[in-house]
Amino acid sequence: MSHESEETSSEETSSEAPADGTQDPVVPRAAEWPGEPGVWEGVARTQAEEARLAGARLVFLGDSITQGWTAEGREPWQSRFAPLGAVNMGIGGDRTQNLLWRIQRLGVLDGLAPALVVLKIGVNNLWQDVHAYGPARVAEGVQRVIAAIREKCPQARVLALGILPTQADPAHPMRAALRAINARSAASLPTPDGRIRFADLGEHFLEADGTISEETMPDGCHLAKASSRACLVRTSKNDASNVLRTIRQQYQMCGRTIFSVS
Repeated sequence: MSHESEETSSEETSSEAPADGTQDPVVPRAAEWPGEPGVWEGVARTQAEEARLAGARLVFLGDSITQGWTAEGREPWQSRFAPLGAVNMGIGGDRTQNLLWRIQRLGVLDGLAPALVVLKIGVNNLWQDVHAYGPARVAEGVQRVIAAIREKCPQARVLALGILPTQADPAHPMRAALRAINARSAASLPTPDGRIRFADLGEHFLEADGTISEETMPDGCHLAKASSRACLVRTSKNDASNVLRTIRQQYQMCGRTIFSVS
C-alpha cells in the first residue's frame, strides 16, 4: 500500500449517519451513541489527553475488543504492556471511518510519539457497511487508518491485527467477508522494512470444526476473559520487529524490570 498521506477532503467527510446505519468505510465520520450525544467524542478526547500526559510509547487503537483488553485482559495488560507506557484508545462500536475521524478530525494522535501502534479495527464494518460497499472497501478503510497513523506518527511502527472471527457458525456470511478483508490486508499492509506488520490471530480462537465456543466468545464476537488474555499474549509475540523488546531495554537502562518478550 502507499503510505503517503491520504487525507480525505472536507467534501468527503460527514458527521451525520444515514438512517439505515450504512457508512462508507473510507470516509471519516463521527460516531454517536444512541441517547448520549457528544459522549463518544468526549471519550475520544479524554483518551487522547491521557495518552499525551502519560507520554505514551505504545498505543492500542481500535474498537470494543481493544477497549476490553484493559478489563477482560487486565492481567497480561498490566504485566506485559502497562510497564512499557501503553495506553488503550479502543472505543466500543468504532468502525474504520470512526477511527479515521478520531485521528484526522479530533487529532487524537497529535503530540504523541509512540514507538509502536497496535491496530485492531474492522469487525463493526461487517454488520452493514460490507454489504453495501464490499470487503475490498473495508480493507481500504483499514489501509487509510494506517496511512493516517503514519502521517501523525511517522516514527512509529504499526502492528495491524486481523479481524477476529465472529459468529459461531463458520458458514455465516460474515466469516467469508472477514476472510476476504484479512486476505487483502495480509497482501497489502506489510512493508519490506518491517515498519508495518500484519498478524491474523483468528485461528487460535476457533474450534477444530471452525465454530466458536461460548467459552471463547460468549456472544460470538467479544472475547471472554480468558480469550482476551490469550489474544494479548499472542499480540506480544507478534510484535513488530521486536519493538516491545527495544522499549523494554530502554526501561531496563533506567533501572526498571520489564517482562521478557519471547
